[in-house]
Amino acid sequence: MTSDDFNIPEVQWLPLFGPSKFENLLEAVDIGIWDQIPSLDEPIINQDLIEAALLDPACSAVSRVLVIYTGGTIGMRSHGGVYEPEPNFLVETVMDMTIFQDKTFAERNAIHLKYYKSGRLGTENSAAETADAKPNGWSTICMPLTIDNRRIFYTIAEYANLLDSSNCTMDNWVQVAQHINLFYDEFDAFIVLHGTDTLAYAASCLSFILEGLRKPVIVTGSQIPIGELRSDGRENLMGSLLVAGGGYLIPEVTVYFCNKVVGKKPR
Repeated sequence: MTSDDFNIPEVQWLPLFGPSKFENLLEAVDIGIWDQIPSLDEPIINQDLIEAALLDPACSAVSRVLVIYTGGTIGMRSHGGVYEPEPNFLVETVMDMTIFQDKTFAERNAIHLKYYKSGRLGTENSAAETADAKPNGWSTICMPLTIDNRRIFYTIAEYANLLDSSNCTMDNWVQVAQHINLFYDEFDAFIVLHGTDTLAYAASCLSFILEGLRKPVIVTGSQIPIGELRSDGRENLMGSLLVAGGGYLIPEVTVYFCNKVVGKKPR
């Protein structure tokens, strides 16, 4: 597969040196970038939260990871024996798992795990206001300390219209690249949750668009929904988070699956 296979007119593929340099490609495909994820006025993970983590003597470092959930089996739920995508199910399931969220840290630092009417993280709302509030942003989750005492914060940005990967096209992958570009300075690494039918194609496409990366971009998914007993989704998401937020120098697009990182230009 080469860049010519994508057949996008009037795109100069070289030089593409990192997210700040591929405006020609992003402008060549006219996509409403805010149709899938919202624009936020407030920082996703504010500095107070970072400082609270660093004040912990046991914490050696802090990482910020953006998880872009585009769709796929990993976030599906069984309805009458049929797996179907369900909005917010992935986030709610992950938040209930102690391996993915340090609830003690969250409670100690009064972290409100969703943006509510004010659009601010950690806003004090009454119980009635919170019950009536419609989340206008994303969830921020704090992982337990890693084996080397790193604190990984991650935010799950779930697409408004979850994609069936068997129907994904170049336009969808350019949109993912746009979202990475837009929040590039806010995070230390990025994870793309994608359906397995075209996951390899998505990673290949992103590796062309995001040349010159200085941060990890990991594409992963699962063959069994994350809420099921024998799901591979938990290992794939956990492994991706540990690699993305582990401080490793992996400035490229990689695929994480079955406890393996596949990189070096997956084209």
